[in-house]
Amino acid sequence: MVEPRVLNSADIQAAGGALDASLKPIAKSGSYADLSNKPTLFSGAYADLSGKPSLFSGTYADLSGKPTLGDAASKNVGVAGGVASYDDPRIGSGGGSSAIRRHAYVSGNYYSPFRGTRIDTNYQVAADTLYAIPFVVDRDLTVSTLVVNVASGVSATSGIVGIYSDNGGKPGMKLFEAPAFSCATSAFVEAVLSSNQTLAAGAYWIVTLYNGAPTIKGVTNTSTELTHFMGSSSSNNIVNSAGSAPSGYNQTAAQAYSVGLPTTFGAISPRTGAATPAAFFKAA
Repeated sequence: MVEPRVLNSADIQAAGGALDASLKPIAKSGSYADLSNKPTLFSGAYADLSGKPSLFSGTYADLSGKPTLGDAASKNVGVAGGVASYDDPRIGSGGGSSAIRRHAYVSGNYYSPFRGTRIDTNYQVAADTLYAIPFVVDRDLTVSTLVVNVASGVSATSGIVGIYSDNGGKPGMKLFEAPAFSCATSAFVEAVLSSNQTLAAGAYWIVTLYNGAPTIKGVTNTSTELTHFMGSSSSNNIVNSAGSAPSGYNQTAAQAYSVGLPTTFGAISPRTGAATPAAFFKAA
């Protein structure tokens, strides 16, 4: 067996300076790129980190494990996709149903919007005039029909009734309205909604408009319910039944019946010294 031996410089010279490629040492230039088994350089950029966590944009949608909205997600929080300053949020405590402050409404029963006040005062309305009267719903109410009591009809007359949101103690946006109803004869006129509408606990306004001058049952300005809702600029009107507390509001500008109920109630004029025509509900 031939023993290996270490080549020296003389051996290399004897070979004419040629050396088998397998015996040549690997030249190192001194450059980091020529190093073998070198570690990967880190540029300092977040993208070069391995095992890095996902960046959080700061938006709620990027949170994982976030709570769900529950039935609050289906609550009506405005009109036409927006929440304006006069829209009541209509979301119950904790995102659930509204707080219960009264017994449940019974389907098919009629309900007055007022507590302790009858809708029993006759008032002859004027054509092309908006009338608004406030009321409060103590728990969620689904309405199928709005009812008006025509005390004295006038041939070829009709009316429209709708429900508006509250705008800081004044009528705000129209939430829904019933089809036009006849005021030609004395009757309890039922205006059936095209679809049931739910009023969550909160403050609202009944708004009516007529094309003639029938006499409609309403609520007088001496109603303790209305002084509670609307207040008065005079302390005398709160305690004196002969005072001039408002029973509702008119829109200052005329509203042509042919145009219908406006989307937003305009500038107001208090109705003092007179009743305001009203309506009541039938529960779905």
